[in-house]
Amino acid sequence: MQAALGVAQLERIDEIVDFKRKMGQYYSEQLSKIKGIKTQIEKTWGKTVYWMYCIELDEDLGIDAKYMMNALEKRGIGTRPFFRGMHDQPVLNDMGLFRKESYPNTDKAYKYGLYLPSGMTLTKEQIDIVVINIKEVLCKL
Repeated sequence: MQAALGVAQLERIDEIVDFKRKMGQYYSEQLSKIKGIKTQIEKTWGKTVYWMYCIELDEDLGIDAKYMMNALEKRGIGTRPFFRGMHDQPVLNDMGLFRKESYPNTDKAYKYGLYLPSGMTLTKEQIDIVVINIKEVLCKL
């Protein structure tokens, strides 16, 4: 089943990547107007496909990703946390990996980062609703 799904997606990979890039660029355009929100940066030597669209909250806002995720959840907007760093994965720690290692940038990204809705059926109007709600949450701080 998964292989069939993967093959079907590969047949429309250009369409999928084009949609995801336009979605990501629209999110970035809208979110760049909000103080305290860091968006994905695209370098000249590579392009992101915005598999998932992520933001990182500035520490100076005084809130973390969990706060923002809970506030958006109450408004009917689903989000996901950033992936926990490999050094903080229990299974890897149990294997003796990453002992006495520290990755403060990864820990900070995990604490302040979250993924916004970014599915293939997402519309600009829905992105606008997400952005409006982020602004409203931040205005209440």
